[in-house]
Amino acid sequence: MSDFDAVALAQFNKDVNSWARQVRAKIAAGAAKASQDRTKDRKFTPTSENITFKVENFYGIPKKIRFAMPPKGIFMEYGVGRGYPRPMVKSGTAKFKGFGKEGRKERPFVRPVLSTNIEALKNIVEKAFSKFAESSVKVGIETKDGKG
Repeated sequence: MSDFDAVALAQFNKDVNSWARQVRAKIAAGAAKASQDRTKDRKFTPTSENITFKVENFYGIPKKIRFAMPPKGIFMEYGVGRGYPRPMVKSGTAKFKGFGKEGRKERPFVRPVLSTNIEALKNIVEKAFSKFAESSVKVGIETKDGKG
């Protein structure tokens, strides 16, 4: 770990946090759009305050990015609720008068954002770890007797 360039590591942390902040904003915008067609008493109003992220580090290197939101957001993502499990929603048998003729349906707003933005995170990680590998790989030349 000591071979890593401190400036490159700080930039990597900054880039990962920036990516997570941008994705959080896109998830909040997608949730607001997905919640527009719900009834008023069941409306989930997402903001940047209730959709959060946390970057977990391992010895200063970002290891995991966690997004969190109230349970209502996840229920809306999958179209589930009390008495309406996911298989019932997927098969289209979850009919409820408050959800119109089509019944309950998934309103994905997290999965599409993550799938479209994961490539950018991959590029950030590749760029950073190529710098880390470049600084940590050492080449040595030895003689055949091992004294070199």
